[in-house]
Amino acid sequence: MRWQVGVLRPVAENVDWTARGDAADWATARREAADALRGLIVGEGRVQEYRIEVDGMPGIVWPGLDERGALDAAGIDDVMPGERNLAHTWTL
Repeated sequence: MRWQVGVLRPVAENVDWTARGDAADWATARREAADALRGLIVGEGRVQEYRIEVDGMPGIVWPGLDERGALDAAGIDDVMPGERNLAHTWTL
């Protein structure tokens, strides 16, 4: 299954797909995409929105800040369902 992650930077019109890969199954693709997305968010910071796509299923992530003011990417795993048959567009 193919996956990709990207960022839609402020004032940009198109998503910059920064990482992609292939995995044998949904769970592996989901985990690899979420890991890549965490790395992207840490590197880019809190921008307008991030995109994640696993096996053609899109998700949108807007990371927030925690109570200390640090970047909060804890909900990324909630953007994509754990099983492919539960899949639909999720946003966080």
